[in-house]
Amino acid sequence: IEYLANLLQKSRSITFLAIPNTGITDRGIRLLADILCGVDADSTCPPLEKLHISFNKSITDESMESLIQIIEQNQTLKLLSLQHCSLSDNVRRKLRQADVDQ
Repeated sequence: IEYLANLLQKSRSITFLAIPNTGITDRGIRLLADILCGVDADSTCPPLEKLHISFNKSITDESMESLIQIIEQNQTLKLLSLQHCSLSDNVRRKLRQADVDQ
C-alpha cells in the first residue's frame, strides 16, 4: 500500500482506483484516506472519482472513520465500492448517511 500511496501522491490524473481482493487492511485504508483527503503535507489530492476496494475481508469496522473521511472530504469521489468487506450493518448505515449528507 505504501507504493500505491506514493503513486497517488504524485499523480493528478488517476480518477479510478480498483484494488479489490488485495488484502488491504484497516491500516492501509487509513493511509489511503490521508492521501485522498490531503492530510499528508506532500499530497496533491488526486481527483479520484471511483474507488473500488471490495472483497477485502481485512477492511473492518475500524476503518469507519477513515472511510467517512474519504466520503466527506474528497470532493471528486462519486463511487465507493465496499462489497464483501468485513463491515457491520451499523457501519454500512453510517457510511450511507455520510454520503447522503454530502
